[in-house]
Amino acid sequence: MSDRQQQRIWPITLQQIDATVPAHLGAGRVPGNKRDECFSRQVSMYLAKSVGGWSTPQIGRFYNGRHHTTVLYAIEKIECLRK
Repeated sequence: MSDRQQQRIWPITLQQIDATVPAHLGAGRVPGNKRDECFSRQVSMYLAKSVGGWSTPQIGRFYNGRHHTTVLYAIEKIECLRK
C-alpha cells in the first residue's frame, strides 16, 4: 500500500499547518507577494502536500485561491532548498 493510499490516524488539517508555520516564520496566508510572506506560504504549502497529503488544488484554494501550479512551484522550491 502506498503512502497516499494509507489512511492517516490523525490527519493534519490545513488550519493546523497554518497555525504552526506562521508562529515560526510569520504570516503566510495574506494577500501580496512580499518575500517573507511568500517563503512562509511556500513552506506551509510544502508541508500541506508532503505531511498532510492534500491535493494541490485544495492547498491553492486554502491559500487565497492560488493556482495549483503556484503550489507546485512552492513544493519544488522548498524541496530544492532542503537539498
